[in-house]
Amino acid sequence: MKCYSYNERSKVYSGEVDAQIDPLETRIQGKDVWILPANATLAEPPVVGKRQVAKWNGESWEVVADWTHCQLYNPKKKDEISISEIGQEKPKGYYPIAQRNETPYFEVEVKDDEVYFIDRDMNKQELKADAESKREQAYKADIDSLHARKTRKLILGTWTEDDESEYVETVKRLSVEIAERYPYPE
Repeated sequence: MKCYSYNERSKVYSGEVDAQIDPLETRIQGKDVWILPANATLAEPPVVGKRQVAKWNGESWEVVADWTHCQLYNPKKKDEISISEIGQEKPKGYYPIAQRNETPYFEVEVKDDEVYFIDRDMNKQELKADAESKREQAYKADIDSLHARKTRKLILGTWTEDDESEYVETVKRLSVEIAERYPYPE
């Protein structure tokens, strides 16, 4: 029988374990009797998101914040902190550090709810090439399926003016979204 274990101290979900059959009680009761391992429960833990964990409260699972494995930075205060306890929320204005550059000449950028320390002296051409590469990959991933659909319908002779209008509008919309997602350096 499958059961779900948790850390004895933190009560954070740690994985699946198998319960064992109690041979004596099974024979006495005439049915399977299972021995639940220590620090385990039969209740299945919930699905958790990024920087969250499932924690056993003695009766059920709770989803709690887990900022213990990252450094947090507040760009306005120029302050760096770490959180040592599971369940503690990150303070407002602090972001996880995604990229660090140890040069004293850096700018702080918050992007996708993470902090990046960017070297001011980094070649803008390299940054532009990187953005262009990411745009190209995103464009292929997002728009190639549209091209395939259009080609297939053109070959079959079923492509309509409405299809063309929808296609053009979708390509324009996706192109703008991709450009916003991967901007060129200023």
